[in-house]
This record gives sequence, structure tokens and C-alpha cells, in this order.
Amino acid sequence: MANIELLVVPEPQFPNFLQRTANAVTGPTGSGMTGPTGAIQTGPTGAIQTGPTGAIQTGPTGAASTQTGPTGAIQTGPTGAVISGPTGADSLITGPTGAIQTGPTGAVISGPTGANSLTTGPTGVESFAAVGQVIEDVNAMGNCTGNKTVDLSLGNVVTATLTGAGIWDFSNVAAAGKSSTVMFKLTNAGTNITWNPVPKWQGGTPPTMTAAGVDILIFNTVDGGTTWDGIASSLDSK
Repeated sequence: MANIELLVVPEPQFPNFLQRTANAVTGPTGSGMTGPTGAIQTGPTGAIQTGPTGAIQTGPTGAASTQTGPTGAIQTGPTGAVISGPTGADSLITGPTGAIQTGPTGAVISGPTGANSLTTGPTGVESFAAVGQVIEDVNAMGNCTGNKTVDLSLGNVVTATLTGAGIWDFSNVAAAGKSSTVMFKLTNAGTNITWNPVPKWQGGTPPTMTAAGVDILIFNTVDGGTTWDGIASSLDSK
């Protein structure tokens, strides 16, 4: 076998930082290459879209309907019964006129007016029996002002002192066909009394009553108080 001389070639001088030791050079082990993991791509979140708020629609106002219900029927209750109290006693009684009788002496004698009692005396002269004293209740009304009602059931003679104006009327008057008579003794009547109904006066003219004094009037009716006849018996009586 031939000898092989090895020629040693001096190693080139490199700077220290470049010096390398001659070694068997092993190439780099091929590493398994893993490609980059594909990035997960998330698309942008879809925006939430809110549609416009629907406009509030108000329908037209219905036409005003004014309905008037039927008018209620007017009901009138029954008229209350009219009740008249007892009629006051007749204070003025006129008896029949005595017939003229001629007796033996021819004298005519009229007795007091009143009851129908005819007696014949021994001389044949007609006479009348007396009815006696007539006593009546007095309706004392005291001081009066404002409207007043004269109640004839309390008496047919009325006394009053006027302190103010008012309308005066009557109640418990005798029924038509009978007579009601009332006498008034009024103090300071003046123009304070308005009569209802208005009496009929002599000549159609009412008397002027006394503002500071006493007047006496007499009223009479025979038709239930519809019509009164008035007599001024005494004005400014003293």
C-alpha cells in the first residue's frame, strides 16, 4: 500500500472573532415547518338598526252631538180642599117690619126690631119682644205692620194699631147667600192699609183715614167675600 503523505497546510490566520476550528460540519437538521395558523377573522358586528318611531295618529274628533231629552211632564197635585171655619155669629139682625094694626084706640106702636115675636095686647096694639143684648167677641190684633189676614172666626169686631204698611184680606167669611159683617176700630191707619179685595165706598171714593187717631169702619159681604161694601162710620173719632 503506498504511503500517503499528508500535506499540512497552515491554517490561515483570522482575527480572533473570526477564528473557527475546523470541524466536521454537520448541516442543520431540517426542522419541520409549520405554516402559520390561519388567523380567525370575525367580521364586524352588524349594527342594530332601529326603525323610526311611528307617528301617533289621532283620528278627527267626532262632531259634538247635543241631544236634548224630552221635557218632563208637569204634574199638578190635587187641589187641597177648602175648609171654612165656623161663621161668626150674626151681630146685626133686622126683623120684619111690623104691620100697622089699628086697635080700638087707633094707636100704632112699633116694638124694638129683632125676633119675629108678635103678641096682641088687650087693646089690640101690636108689640115686639126684645131680643136682649148682643155680645160679640173682639179680635184684638195689637200692633200691626206688613200683610195681615183678618180671621172672622175670631170675632166680628177688630181692633188694631198700625205701625207699618201692608195688605189686609179676610178668611172664614160666610158662604155666598149669607151675610158677614165686621167692624174695624183702627188707630193710626192713615195710608198704611191696602184692602184685598178693595171695598166699594159711598160715591166710589174711599175715606181718608187718620194718620194719628182712631177711625171706625164697617164692612159687609153677602157673596162669600168676593165683594165688600165699606162704610166710614167715624173718622178721627174723639
